[in-house]
Amino acid sequence: MHEEGLSERLRLRITPKLEERLKTWAERNDTSVSQYVRQALQEKINDEILSDIDRKL
Repeated sequence: MHEEGLSERLRLRITPKLEERLKTWAERNDTSVSQYVRQALQEKINDEILSDIDRKL
């Protein structure tokens, strides 16, 4: 387990087309591909957790 503030590296295989789209989007929005992917992953996880909670209610 990692201490808060430390990060783990995650490698993903994506198509060249998706990589180019991510880079273009990141440049246009003044962010990095890494930051965008982290944010998207966090949002997806949060949505899944909320969905799971709603199903159990």
